[in-house]
Amino acid sequence: MPIRHRISPVDTAWLRMDRPSNLMQIVGVMLFDGDLDYERLQRSIERRMLSFRRFRQIARQVAGIYYWEDDQDFDLEHHLRRAILPGAAGKAELQRFVADLASTPLNPSRPLWEFHLVETSLGGQALILRIHHSIADGIALVGVVLSMADESTELVPSEALLEPTQEQADDIFWRLLWRPMTDAMLASIRLSTKFWVKYIGLVSNPEKALHYAKIGGGIATEVAKLALMSNDSPTRFKGKPGTSKRVAWSEPISLPEVKAVGKVLGCSVNDMLLSAAAGAARLSG
Repeated sequence: MPIRHRISPVDTAWLRMDRPSNLMQIVGVMLFDGDLDYERLQRSIERRMLSFRRFRQIARQVAGIYYWEDDQDFDLEHHLRRAILPGAAGKAELQRFVADLASTPLNPSRPLWEFHLVETSLGGQALILRIHHSIADGIALVGVVLSMADESTELVPSEALLEPTQEQADDIFWRLLWRPMTDAMLASIRLSTKFWVKYIGLVSNPEKALHYAKIGGGIATEVAKLALMSNDSPTRFKGKPGTSKRVAWSEPISLPEVKAVGKVLGCSVNDMLLSAAAGAARLSG
């Protein structure tokens, strides 16, 4: 019988939140000048990524509980693939290729990640990665990917990169908590504070349980207010989410320039990003 260990509540939350219309996967695109050395890329993944046992494990559900289980048939060729774009093999074709990947669930019978090395006409190859959020949060995965791009041949990143902080764990917890509320809001309003304590499962920690119980009562009040609010005005951005995704990106913008503009306007980089996204949505409407 394969050796299993139980997946943490935080990572289980990502697995349970996965939906065809909202896949819990991180998709990234890296564009390179020229072609990568394929054999060297393989070695880098083997030495850096696969040093984390998690990337060799499958998420199994047994009697409603998720476990990490070693993939006895792990083969890097299942996770590192090569592709050639159709037609002009330019930016538009690459965006459509990434959109198709973003719309496709990862294979649950294998470790939940993939790399695609893509031939383009953009002056070099593109490397597209898809990694399920249950493996780690985005910042941790950035650290893992960057560890493959440094100049050292010996450094292997710490396994601690894949362990969520308490702040991250609390954030995922509340996302999981709010999901059933949006599905059955009126039922949630009737939940008692005592139920919230049991739901959170913190009876063994009375001080923290009391803290969350108070929050739970506040949440019920806020949900009640939301239920009584009038509907928003209809727009083309509202409706039932679909499974087909579209992916697009702008030309690179210098981060120092963004920061300089933000400083003049008295706003953060995040504010600038949201403003740009809102402007793009307005133009597309």
